[in-house]
Amino acid sequence: MNQVKIILSVAVLLVASTFYAQENEWEYLFYGGHVRCMAEYENTVWVGSTVGLMEYDLNTQTRQFYNKFNSPLLENSIFSLDISPSGTLWIGTEQGLFRVENDDWQLFNQQNTGINLGGANGIFCVSDELIWVFYPNRSDTDLVCRFENGVWTAYSSSTDPIGGKVIRCMALDEEGLPWLAYFNQNSGTYGLSHFDGSSWTSQSMASLGLPNEAIYIMAHDGTRLWFGNHATHLYSLDSNGAQAHDLSHLLDVVAITQMGLDRQNRLLIDVSSFGAVRNLLRRQGDGWDILEPLPSELNLGVCNDILEDSQQKIWFATFNGAAIYDEGTWSGFDCSNSPMPSNEILDMTIAPDGSLWLSLSYQDDNLKFSLVNKSGDNWSFYHDSNANFPNIYKPYDLSCGSDGTVWFRISSESVARFDGEELTFYSFSGQNLPSGSVTLLALDAENHPWVAMWNPTSEYRLYRLEQGEWILKETLPHAPVAMVFDAAGTPWLATHGGLIHVGSQMQIYNTANSGLSSNDLNCLAFDADGKLWLGHSWGLASFHNGEWAAWDVQHGNYPARNFRALAPSPDGKIWGGTMNSGLICFDGTDFLSYTTANSPLLNNGISDLVFDEQGNLWIYNFQHGLIRFKDSSTPNSEHIQPTIQQQVTLKNWPNPFNPSTTLSFSLPEAGPAQLAVYNLKGQLVKELCHNEYLSAGEHSLVWDGKDLGGKDVSSGVYFARLTSRSGSANLKILLMK
Repeated sequence: MNQVKIILSVAVLLVASTFYAQENEWEYLFYGGHVRCMAEYENTVWVGSTVGLMEYDLNTQTRQFYNKFNSPLLENSIFSLDISPSGTLWIGTEQGLFRVENDDWQLFNQQNTGINLGGANGIFCVSDELIWVFYPNRSDTDLVCRFENGVWTAYSSSTDPIGGKVIRCMALDEEGLPWLAYFNQNSGTYGLSHFDGSSWTSQSMASLGLPNEAIYIMAHDGTRLWFGNHATHLYSLDSNGAQAHDLSHLLDVVAITQMGLDRQNRLLIDVSSFGAVRNLLRRQGDGWDILEPLPSELNLGVCNDILEDSQQKIWFATFNGAAIYDEGTWSGFDCSNSPMPSNEILDMTIAPDGSLWLSLSYQDDNLKFSLVNKSGDNWSFYHDSNANFPNIYKPYDLSCGSDGTVWFRISSESVARFDGEELTFYSFSGQNLPSGSVTLLALDAENHPWVAMWNPTSEYRLYRLEQGEWILKETLPHAPVAMVFDAAGTPWLATHGGLIHVGSQMQIYNTANSGLSSNDLNCLAFDADGKLWLGHSWGLASFHNGEWAAWDVQHGNYPARNFRALAPSPDGKIWGGTMNSGLICFDGTDFLSYTTANSPLLNNGISDLVFDEQGNLWIYNFQHGLIRFKDSSTPNSEHIQPTIQQQVTLKNWPNPFNPSTTLSFSLPEAGPAQLAVYNLKGQLVKELCHNEYLSAGEHSLVWDGKDLGGKDVSSGVYFARLTSRSGSANLKILLMK
């Protein structure tokens, strides 16, 4: 595993690679509590979660995180892990199964095996040359696969005498042979299937003398097979037959959620008792040891995996965090690189002191919400557990005034202000807010809140708080979705029916009377020159001194669509967050696009952006947490999309590939072009064409996986870069051997 560790550590340099920009900085802050699986080898614990892979060194207590950008992983969700006796790491993802051996990453998927190997729920390494993999939740028939001496074999009820096409769980016996729990949909029966090395035999629960119940969890301790159904029923099977085990004399058990084995092959099970008490039980001879109950303050969810490491500490992984049991003491284990309890950010704003305010939704026993202040490396959280801070429901539209007071609306029910110590509510039930539902809140330069409300007469009304009274300012024809204020302090509102200016007289701009090409507006912002920028579902527009400009499909081939957030930077650029086109930068002439293909973004959905006083752009990368991005003072156009009016395209097939891949590209106009391949450090690996004069149209070149000296390169991530008179394009490609 040491060699695996080295190659992954090298791959992490990609985040700061000069290939993208010499000065650009990317920093991720995420919650990693959705833990699915674990594996351990030589004092290193590997943890798989919905945000990627974590490597934890038991001796140094250091963490290293890997995801699809800083490693050959194609996605961040890890479903299963296991390690062979010699240290080969196997990783199950939705895109296929990875084997990491020495410095090679190899991907097994339908393309190179003929079997759909995405979504492995369990990996079982018998030896370096023999593994079993379990694939449930298929649309047709669940699979069990064997990989032996380089050959893949798939088993299912459609090809083998497995009792049913639905397979709930799997375990290996002392000989490394699989047991399965099945469900036969035709007969409505449940049972067990076993592979003896050459064929499968199946037994129904009834034939075993057991109730006809679904089996969801299973483990084999080397002597007997243990299985259960998540309720209170625990069974075992050995050479003497099947047996039911009653745990009621130990605890008031209401559920058995997971099984595992310690390093002596003793059974570990997680149980829940009345009063929501969680316990770990360990099989000791013919009895049970009751370990200390899991502390309720850890707020752990249903157990996904149990593991004992080489230091005899028991790891407990759930969708709501992880914990470690060490000699009678439980402690929480942080799989995150920030204190955030969730990756679900509802809104963001910047305070006058430069600190960042966030509102989060998170899940422990119930769905909860928190107001968060990040000032440098210090985090402050305001939620139910804080004194004088009652429950707040879905805090949206965060706005921070010049006095540091934070305003926000609480769903559609009320408005709140928080001065850092006291929380003040404005609601209809409190008789200090007009009747209706609050749909939008914004703060003007004088620290007066404005709210848009929908009332029972089906009107949208705009109010301003003045000397403790909410004053009606305007009745609106459309529901506003965003609001900003000009230098005169008058509001401009984005709606799905056009742009509304509320001055001495209300003015409505739409496609019929303005330069707007769409009335479906989603966001808007004023830059330092007083120009109003508008983002809509089809592109970008601006309005200044009565003049309109637009960049969308009607005004050229501008691919950026579905704008959801806009943030003008101090240097005059406009930054946009989109739902499917990534992060957009527009300098007034050229569009630059950061996507999953050419940046550390983990998906192309960005719903919120805000600049702080240090020029950091804070980004909510949808469902993946918080990103701090610092733009280069002299951007290098090679790391982003070209001017969109002269767009060039670059793609390859296959990807991942072995041993060669075809890179195809389209040039809008004839001229010299260069196509080259670079490694993670931005170093040139191979030039496929060097300033050759190419005609306009489609072209293709083959890279055979060799470097400038004709030697085969190792597995990993590489980047193809195309530059031409019409612009440039970049593409991440993956070599898998």
